[in-house]
Amino acid sequence: MSAAHRALRSPPALFALAALLLFAALSCVDRGEGQDWIGYGSPLTDDDATGDDDDTGDDDTGGDDDDTGDDDDDDDDDADDDTTPSPDDDGDGWTIAAGDCDDTDPLIHPNAPELCDKKDNDCDNLTDEADAIGCVDYHLDADGDGYGDSQSAPVCLCAPDPPYVATNMQDCYDGNFDAFPGQAAYFEVDRGDGSFDYDCDNIEYGQYQGSFVCGLFCVATAGWYGGPPPGCGDQGTYGTDCYWDVITCVDVTEQRIQPCH
Repeated sequence: MSAAHRALRSPPALFALAALLLFAALSCVDRGEGQDWIGYGSPLTDDDATGDDDDTGDDDTGGDDDDTGDDDDDDDDDADDDTTPSPDDDGDGWTIAAGDCDDTDPLIHPNAPELCDKKDNDCDNLTDEADAIGCVDYHLDADGDGYGDSQSAPVCLCAPDPPYVATNMQDCYDGNFDAFPGQAAYFEVDRGDGSFDYDCDNIEYGQYQGSFVCGLFCVATAGWYGGPPPGCGDQGTYGTDCYWDVITCVDVTEQRIQPCH
């Protein structure tokens, strides 16, 4: 046996060789798939050269693992957003998402005509607005006497809406509650516009007509004293009676304003 063989079989040499083999074995233990080891404890590196740092075996490029924010998770390649479409339950061609405010009634949708039915047919947040189908012409009745203003245009409404409540336009002056067709009362002041035509017949007619007469046997006929009747709202002397004072017939008069209508 040579001197070299004896050296290798010596205890120090055998111990050194055993340590070297053990180190080599430990360096190869638990090397994970896809890990490019530089040395024990070295960090993971990108061994698949894709630049995505994904060395887990899942490339996150398709199927249900796609979390890129495009919402297309059904792998159907149609580039849709996989959102459940809004239903059209009443079959009128409009969905709630498109503006249908009642998807249970086919007569209600944004393009529907407005009807006088107490519903918002055209989905504009208004119900039975002016000019809806079935509306009625209502005229302005500002003074509330039941007669509509003859000078104002009507508004077509589904129901009266004050002051548009009259279905006629016969009021000759809508600024006074007492002025309307057929008014029988008389008034000492004008209706508000200088006219005394309270009954809307286009004539100002005084309540008291005729002249005072105290005739034979001192019998009186009432009337305006000493002249024609005064104008509407004007004051004059009005004779009401006459009587005997011993041997003289005496006239009875008073100051009176001429009322008209």
